[in-house]
Amino acid sequence: MLVIDDLQHADESTFGLLHYLARSARTRDLTIVATCGDEEVASSARLASFLSSMYRERLGRKIVVGPLDTVAARQLVEDHAGSDRAGTISSDVIRRANGNPFFIEEISIGCAEGDALTIPADLREMLRARVERLGRNARGLLHAGAVMGVTFDFTTAASASGLATEDALAGLETSITARLVEAVDDAYRFRHTIVCESLREALVREGRVQLHGAIAREMERNPLFCSEHAADIAHHYVEAAQPDKAIPFFVSAAQKAAMRVGFGEAVTLFSRALAAMDEVGVPPCQERFQLMLAIGQMQVALGELTAAVEGLDEACRMWRAGDGWQPSCGDRAQARRWAALALITNGEIDEVDRRLSVALDEAERGDKCELPDILYHVAQVRWHEGNYREAFRVAERCLEAAEATGNADSIARGYEILSLACHSLGEWREGVGFEEKRQSLIGGAVDVGQAFDVHL
Repeated sequence: MLVIDDLQHADESTFGLLHYLARSARTRDLTIVATCGDEEVASSARLASFLSSMYRERLGRKIVVGPLDTVAARQLVEDHAGSDRAGTISSDVIRRANGNPFFIEEISIGCAEGDALTIPADLREMLRARVERLGRNARGLLHAGAVMGVTFDFTTAASASGLATEDALAGLETSITARLVEAVDDAYRFRHTIVCESLREALVREGRVQLHGAIAREMERNPLFCSEHAADIAHHYVEAAQPDKAIPFFVSAAQKAAMRVGFGEAVTLFSRALAAMDEVGVPPCQERFQLMLAIGQMQVALGELTAAVEGLDEACRMWRAGDGWQPSCGDRAQARRWAALALITNGEIDEVDRRLSVALDEAERGDKCELPDILYHVAQVRWHEGNYREAFRVAERCLEAAEATGNADSIARGYEILSLACHSLGEWREGVGFEEKRQSLIGGAVDVGQAFDVHL
């Protein structure tokens, strides 16, 4: 058996010798095994011609060696990084190397020699050189794609790269043939994460900034991307050193996350919008207040109660030097009500009374939209304290304020707390009557027993 590794490095005379030996092997006890990567075939016309002639003359057959499975990959990591270190890095190494044994070895060796899970410099240079051999079109498209991420949209990457459409298509075809990227659904993906990372790191900072800006502008022009990928657009504007343009996209993405009950994601995105405002130097304003209010509301839903109270209190203290702008009475009342709700949930009843008292005063001086909800919480607290008669009196005020707004949900909550107070006072007939009125407004999904359970 004759084994020849890295066939792509053979010269013309070596190909001639192999061709001769392959013919001779038909009548001799000789097996020839030659290895090369598919991407090398795509970048070497001489190698492609040799393999084509071997296939045409039936002198050999192609054996595709796929990526290592998880068990084999983990063993390879242990061989090179040690069993102790492998336990903490195996998953990340396997994910980044995508089963390629050479990549697994190189990254594992690098980890064994240092603490950081990084791509060794020699491996990065090898990957960049491979892309360079594919030519200008593939290089330009892949650099733009790498800035977009492991998965990228061809049209956006082509436009950001500055290539003509036909040149970008040629670069894409070359990259697919070289097995650097592959089609996935309606986009394209780097077959190996480390190829994407190496290409991105190869760009000078100015080049990355320029590509991020071009990608963001191209995505913004596409209505589909604006709707579905607002967070990506915001990210590219931030990386393009244009945080002011990122703010509305962070907010849009956060609102969509909140609508699908992704509260943790919403908090992260709203916070990034606030950070972008800080970077731009946006002073206290209504938009900043609304962001802080939204973050507080999401944190209450997530049970992050202390952080919610701190952020909502800070929002209420907002004040702008120069013209003295501050949130309106109604806005402050809303923020204090949510802070009180967080404190109720956390069992800090003493702090609740103080905030609800201030919120009630601000709601009375404002547009009164918050008044029914604040009174609802005051009635809840009085009920929890066992002061059922006072809870009933506050509940009557809650219903009156709710009826003034005409909001069915607020009116239903007024009837709910009245029913609860009546039952606790032993006035069951009146309580059932209030509950029937509540159900006539919003249905019978919650009965009196369940309402008791909720409050308890």
